[in-house]
Amino acid sequence: MFATVALLSIFYVFGVVVYRLTLHPLAKYPGPVIARTTDWFNVYHSWKGDRHVQLQQLHQKHGPVIRFGPNRISFNTPSSLHSIYGARANTRKAEFYRIWEQLFGSPSTATILHHETHAPRKRILQNAFSDSALRDMEDVVLENTRIFCKTLETPFSVSSAAEAKSEPPNEPAWNAPWNVSCLAGYLTFDIMGDVVFSKSFKMQSAEGNRSFLDLSLDALRGLNTVGYMPMLLKLKLDKILFSELNAGMERYKAYCAEESEKRVARQHEMKTRDVWTELITARDPATGEIFTTTDLQSEAAILISAASHPMRITLSATVFYLLHNPECMRAVTTEIRSKFPGVEDIRSGPALNSCHYLRACITETLRLCPSIPGGPLRTALKGGITVDGEHFPAGTELGTSTYALQHNGDYFTEPYSFIPERWILLTRDTEEKSSRYATQDSLDKARAAFCAFSVGPMACLGKNFAYHQVSLIMARMVWLFEIKLAQVVPADDSNGRIGGAKEWARAGEYAMNDKFSAEGDGPWVQVRRRT
Repeated sequence: MFATVALLSIFYVFGVVVYRLTLHPLAKYPGPVIARTTDWFNVYHSWKGDRHVQLQQLHQKHGPVIRFGPNRISFNTPSSLHSIYGARANTRKAEFYRIWEQLFGSPSTATILHHETHAPRKRILQNAFSDSALRDMEDVVLENTRIFCKTLETPFSVSSAAEAKSEPPNEPAWNAPWNVSCLAGYLTFDIMGDVVFSKSFKMQSAEGNRSFLDLSLDALRGLNTVGYMPMLLKLKLDKILFSELNAGMERYKAYCAEESEKRVARQHEMKTRDVWTELITARDPATGEIFTTTDLQSEAAILISAASHPMRITLSATVFYLLHNPECMRAVTTEIRSKFPGVEDIRSGPALNSCHYLRACITETLRLCPSIPGGPLRTALKGGITVDGEHFPAGTELGTSTYALQHNGDYFTEPYSFIPERWILLTRDTEEKSSRYATQDSLDKARAAFCAFSVGPMACLGKNFAYHQVSLIMARMVWLFEIKLAQVVPADDSNGRIGGAKEWARAGEYAMNDKFSAEGDGPWVQVRRRT
């Protein structure tokens, strides 16, 4: 009996493999055999953290359309963005996003599958992150940023005679080395605690509060891994194959539920509005329904991580690229110091908005180091979808690889180089500074291929918030300090290459692991007050 079952199983698997390679509607599209026949390709590379690099390499080898799963297609063209994600696209979010509902019991606004359900939730969060709401939140953001800058100024705790001797006699000494990624993580989580819950997590001031940062990344990694094969969760195989990741997801769920319940209990004490106030008081315009406890816990989980980790890696990578491109650091420093007479003058408003070179540096960092590098997946609805002249039947999962497209040499000259000027139009004034400024044609191409926040009605709501926060923090840093790469760092650190990322990072690249949200490490820096 066992032999019969085993033989039938072998024939079944063989038949599935042959079908997927020869008769499946996607059989003609290139990709690795393992990716075309099984979802384990995505599960493995999501667990490893290099899925974004794998997709880019496949596009380099096979061209603009690749098959990276039995039923999944990836593009790296600007035209595919609007076909797949645009307002008129015949798609919805892929089953991958249902993993959030399976874990938390309710989808978050960012993981709702259908446009019509997503739209009313989106309007609620748009109010919470509106320009006026951001201005109301600015004082707590600035206070957290002051703590961040003060930490960077921490002097050496031991004698630094050798360091002092290396400096000219009247020069201030450099302060202790710090890992920007760590400090940026504490800062962005504290900011989001204040913005969402009106309660800082106090990661910057208390070491005992910092475990949640790594816990949230482990949870995202777990969700990203099993999301490409939801059957793992249904059969509870995740508990066996990814036991540590599974435990991290459960701890993250419990932590978010606890924070959500605490915030709800404090609602009657609130004197200012925060994101949570918008959620608690919101009603569905069609049904009059309010957010349930499960809905709120799900929103808490996504709001904390969805903003904190992207801001963290963008801030860290911006510092990394500026320090590895001194001419860019000089340009942005000159811009900031010429516009603001004092550090406390750096606030939201026309002056900060007019810092075009700073904005270009952040945009270029987001191009090289997108915070969601893999690209969001969509499912074709009834009638199918045509993308770049290719028709795909209903049920096909499609996406545009953010990392691959934003490193595509057809749209970006020197795609692996940090060139902020590519985002600023060449004029008579800019031509005198550098020949690297953009022509109208190159700028149009770059803008069309830039998708760090995705596009369409389900694009990231936090785009303006992220730009504003990173601009504010970076402006204050470069106004206050001279910054340099630390001379002494841990032996296993190389200023921006982390763990397994060492094997796939290019020289001069801020390496990242793709845990759905990107994770980076470093750079290690030292600062001193400007002279």
